[in-house]
This record gives sequence, C-alpha cells and structure tokens, in this order.
Amino acid sequence: MAGAVLAAADGVAERVTAVALSPGELEVRRALVPDQRAPWAGVIELRPPSTPLSRWRIRSAAGAISLMPSDLFGGEDALGEIVRRSELEFRDGRWQRSPEPVERPPGERRAG
Repeated sequence: MAGAVLAAADGVAERVTAVALSPGELEVRRALVPDQRAPWAGVIELRPPSTPLSRWRIRSAAGAISLMPSDLFGGEDALGEIVRRSELEFRDGRWQRSPEPVERPPGERRAG
C-alpha cells in the first residue's frame, strides 16, 4: 500500500503542466518539480516508448527529459516540432542527430 501511495505522489509531483516550444529551446513544465529545458542545438535523440506504458525520452546535452504519452494528449504535434527544430533523423528505431562529418586533411583518403 505504501508503494502505491509513493507512486501516486511521484505522479502528482512530476505531472507535466506544459510543453513549451520557444525559438531557442524546449521547456517541459511540471507541477511540483523544477522545469526542464533543452536548447534545440543540444537535443541528441528522441526515443519513442518501447511499450504502451513507457515514456518518450528526449536526450540532450542538458540531460534527459521523459514524457508519458498522456503528457502529449492534444499536443502531439510537439514531437514533430522537436524533430524538426533539433534537426533529427530517423535511424535505428529513434530520431537522432546526424553524426558530425569527420574532417580529413586534404589528400587523406577514407579507409574502406
């Protein structure tokens, strides 16, 4: 019983109150815990839920942000905006930032 009460309290504290998409960053506002921010240039990956009860994961240089599918009801377009503004590509079952091209000195050939 105590576990259920603790889980409910966590759910209330971490409840998403807003997902804000400003020109420079993603901001996730929560009921009782600090807001989380990720500049678009720092977003590395958007991973979809692996099961119906799991979360979307946004990995960035500023840390990870998790969103339950229910956090996005009515605001599902935010996922597309995260992909677009962060310039992510879909690979290996998730959206990822393209690897930076490796610069080679003039005349050096790529192995392979």
